[in-house]
Amino acid sequence: MPGKETSSHRPWLGRVAVVSLLIATSLIAVAQDVRAAATIRIPADFATLAEAVDAAEPGDTILVAPGTYPGGVRVFTPDLKVVSEAGPALTILDLDPHPGRITVDSEATGFKIEGFTIEGADTSNAIDSVAGDTIVRNNTFARNYTGSGSIVEMRLGGTIRSNLFTGNSCYAVAELDNSALFVNNLVVNNPNCGGVEVGEGSVEVVNNTFVGNDFALHLEETTGELRNNIVHDNRYSVSLNAPAYPVGLHTNLFWDSPPYDEQDDPAGWNGNIAADPRLSVNKPGLLGYGLKPSSPAIDAGVSGGLPATDFFGGIRKVDGDGDGAAKVDLGAIEYMSGIASLSGSAAYPSGHPAYAACVNLWLDDGGLVSTTEVDADGGYAFVAPAGMY
Repeated sequence: MPGKETSSHRPWLGRVAVVSLLIATSLIAVAQDVRAAATIRIPADFATLAEAVDAAEPGDTILVAPGTYPGGVRVFTPDLKVVSEAGPALTILDLDPHPGRITVDSEATGFKIEGFTIEGADTSNAIDSVAGDTIVRNNTFARNYTGSGSIVEMRLGGTIRSNLFTGNSCYAVAELDNSALFVNNLVVNNPNCGGVEVGEGSVEVVNNTFVGNDFALHLEETTGELRNNIVHDNRYSVSLNAPAYPVGLHTNLFWDSPPYDEQDDPAGWNGNIAADPRLSVNKPGLLGYGLKPSSPAIDAGVSGGLPATDFFGGIRKVDGDGDGAAKVDLGAIEYMSGIASLSGSAAYPSGHPAYAACVNLWLDDGGLVSTTEVDADGGYAFVAPAGMY
């Protein structure tokens, strides 16, 4: 009829409807893609790490309650975090039976594992990562027997930070290539196991303490940055497959650890020093390897690219020698790191006559770092709170 509009006279309405439907469909799809990251709990949701990892989606966190769990798993999911609730002392990943290990595949970028005792690896790596940014942090690696293999292998980069390696039998605690960073670790009392093999690329081995191992450093290339480390009482300090020491081997302390075979001693060259590091006593139930006030390692390091905290989470750069300038120390533990105050001083039991007092170390934000024994000349050894080390 004249003057009456019909839908046939308004074809644009159909087009608008189609476009609106497409937009709505797209928004639904986007909403599904941006699923909120979930927290998966072991053992509440799944009994084992392998089951939890298989169920996880990108961005999830797997939170593990205290206990002992089989640890062998292969990770394909990106941005996955595996974290313990209560720390290494109470949470164990047992990689036995063979060939249990944690394999991080190339697509599992952003993987992080933190807060476990990892033990029982037999003839194969405990952790083998071919992703470039894996983070291995605040774990204890003990009782692993990897034969000619390493405990942690990172060939494409990644970070190994603030871990304790002790009581292992292996070729090396870590094999590193490309941009891998090994920082703030204690590698101690592994007489049948070496420290770190440094391969090609821009590997950094910074502010670690190596004591009582087969070797501290094995250098395959003349590249890499190896600084601010303490190397003490190892069978060998450095073994070398490269034609010469890299210029990046500087500002380390070597003591009672001869170089392999007839190689030149790196001490006295390129800012490396030969001196007793004056480390605190290590005793059953105590984690030593802190610096005594007379240690030449105090304020002796060079800064640059360091985490803000040390092995225990204390402030990394403090004025340890009282000269008014805050400088980084050598080794994994900063001298009296993070102390805002000392509290709880008390006479130590007479059964330990070498120790004069027991004090607590506090961070500036009020958090307790650890309890420590202080001996007559000021050295100290840490008793970590439950859930740390």
